[in-house]
Amino acid sequence: MAFRRFTMVAFAAFVGVKSFTIMPCLQYMNRRSCRPTSPRLFDTSSNTDSSDDAPSTSKKVEFWLDLRETAILPTAALEFLRENLSDDDEDSPCLEIDIDRILVATNKAQAYREISDEDFIQPALLYVSKDNDSELCSTKDGVTESFGEIVAMNGSAGVENPLKVIQTLSSGKWIVLVQRCNEKDVEESMLNTVGDFLEIASNSISGSWLAALTSDSPLAYPSKDLVVPHSQEMGEGTNGAGVAIKCSSSTSLMQLASSIEFSGSGMSTTMLDSGILIQDVMTDKRNLPIALLLPFDVSIWRVANTLYANRTE
Repeated sequence: MAFRRFTMVAFAAFVGVKSFTIMPCLQYMNRRSCRPTSPRLFDTSSNTDSSDDAPSTSKKVEFWLDLRETAILPTAALEFLRENLSDDDEDSPCLEIDIDRILVATNKAQAYREISDEDFIQPALLYVSKDNDSELCSTKDGVTESFGEIVAMNGSAGVENPLKVIQTLSSGKWIVLVQRCNEKDVEESMLNTVGDFLEIASNSISGSWLAALTSDSPLAYPSKDLVVPHSQEMGEGTNGAGVAIKCSSSTSLMQLASSIEFSGSGMSTTMLDSGILIQDVMTDKRNLPIALLLPFDVSIWRVANTLYANRTE
């Protein structure tokens, strides 16, 4: 225990951590140890209909921890969340958290990558490339690769270049939707647009995204004459394409819940030759993995736990 505390303090000095930023973790070290067999506190996969004719509506919502604005170690952050999201009863096991990836600051990614802890199954680390501030890289087990792109949304105006976003998804990579500024009203406006975007993104990995395009959409969708290559290997699980959405408040998290639910409903908007839009049930619709990028804030994680903890029942 003394060695662990010394290691944390020494590394904190290395990355320039203020003393108060690590105190919650040091306080945690003096409390009970709670180590589940996996890094999950809650699983958000829905039940899957076994019928061949039923649309595929099983849903996997990933949870990503955003540590870019903090100086806390990823392993210490995981321990701290486990402690504060677990039951107060000493004899009861910890809840299973589903933290699939951790986004860290670019200038600390290398140092974090070199730290190992045999007691933990470390989630993959994500960081923004030094050479391209929109490229997202992933590193795990000594392997670093391009993971996706960060896409800024300007409030209700939506995505500036939706065609490029669709092409990124079609290549099997993730996109991370963030607002251009940190103002609360801008984020709420962005989230109002996310629902439509998720529908188009889901259709894109099913090869039918052009059918849902409308000329008056706030996302400024491209022309119906454009053709985007479609990868047959993507869409299922966390190894293919996906959409991550940054949520900086509990209100934003609750606002997104219905949009995420509808995106996995198996419904698709189709335009007839007459120009009339109708909704169809897509029997071959692939599931688009969705991730929620949450800050290191226990109150927000509690809301996420309340909203998604019972999805497997």
